Amino acid sequence: MDNLREDQDVAFKVLGDVREDSREIRRHTFRIEHSMDKAHGKMVRIEEKASKALKLGEQLGEKIDVLTGRFDGLEGRFDVLTGRFDGLEGRFDVLEGRFDRLEGRFDGLEGRFDGLEGRFDVLEGRFDRLEGRFDALDGRVTVLEADVAELKTDVKGLKADVKELKTGMVNVTALLGQVLDRLPPKA
Repeated sequence: MDNLREDQDVAFKVLGDVREDSREIRRHTFRIEHSMDKAHGKMVRIEEKASKALKLGEQLGEKIDVLTGRFDGLEGRFDVLTGRFDGLEGRFDVLEGRFDRLEGRFDGLEGRFDGLEGRFDVLEGRFDRLEGRFDALDGRVTVLEADVAELKTDVKGLKADVKELKTGMVNVTALLGQVLDRLPPKA
């Protein structure tokens, strides 16, 4: 009878240990679920930021295509002007008597160059704005990188918590095996 009493006392102590381990497992499970929810929220924000960055990249590509087309047009005009200058140089020696009139035409061309300079100033302003947008996009990418690094840290913490949970489960299983081994067989 004393052995039965001792076995019951041991069984109750082991059951108390099992209950404490179960509570510990519940606490770890709650922490893991909380960390998983937090990580999910960060993943959603990162996906949203990445989507916005892709859209900005597409818009920027379209604007660059427009600028490229304009540059092609300007290069074509310069080719025409260069051809005109080549023709004027060849005629200049022959048409020395018309020098004053040609000088007036050169003044007109200078006015056209002034207009082109104004257009270049406008393009330069647009390039400056694009550079600002690139800088803003780079800032967003930096924030995304920081979020990813934080998410990696959270995942490492989750891995450690899962490892602790597995260890606790193994301990509980072993303790339950011990309890079952110590219980008297059914009559």
